[in-house]
Amino acid sequence: MDLSRERERDRLKPRLDCYWQRLADGAYLGFRRRPDTWHARFRRRDGKQQYQPLGKALECDDAKERAEQWRSQLGGSPVRSVKRATISSALDTYLEDLRRHDRAPAAEKAQRQFRAALGFDRAAEAYTDPLASLQLKEATQDDFLNWRDRLRCERLPRTVNRYVRALTAGPNRAHQLGHVGNPAASRMDALPENDEAETAVFFPRSNEKG
Repeated sequence: MDLSRERERDRLKPRLDCYWQRLADGAYLGFRRRPDTWHARFRRRDGKQQYQPLGKALECDDAKERAEQWRSQLGGSPVRSVKRATISSALDTYLEDLRRHDRAPAAEKAQRQFRAALGFDRAAEAYTDPLASLQLKEATQDDFLNWRDRLRCERLPRTVNRYVRALTAGPNRAHQLGHVGNPAASRMDALPENDEAETAVFFPRSNEKG
């Protein structure tokens, strides 16, 4: 649900509880229809939920700003806290950050690229490439290079480079948002894209049956 769109808010049915939109881990912006009021919700480290009315007759950006100010006053912003998690979680943090800054289309595009670059099992709702499950703090450049080699199967260099740029933007931003890891691990020289190199590289698939 995108509460930033007035048209979508107008379509909401009045109810006692708010409609909530996630801002970050444990932090939510809420909107209650009729009266049209804004609220914030934050889960503390001890698991307790805290709520704060933000007012009415506000634009969504103003409500978000008030929610962030209130959350910072609590002294426990989860976005800036130290996080030791997987690369998959770091990518989720990056997507959440894009949405929090009203860049939903960019988040949707990045998510599609992540799923193409890492493989995605819709039934399990999880990435299939082993890179995704690695702890970000333990990931090395070799891990990223090996992932790129797997990605090169039947893909042109320019396509691989595009996926690499998209995916490495996730950990880079996640480092800035508190995720523990080595930013240099995901730095790789781009593959050459000249005419001579514009040939897909084929690697044998390990799971193919003879």
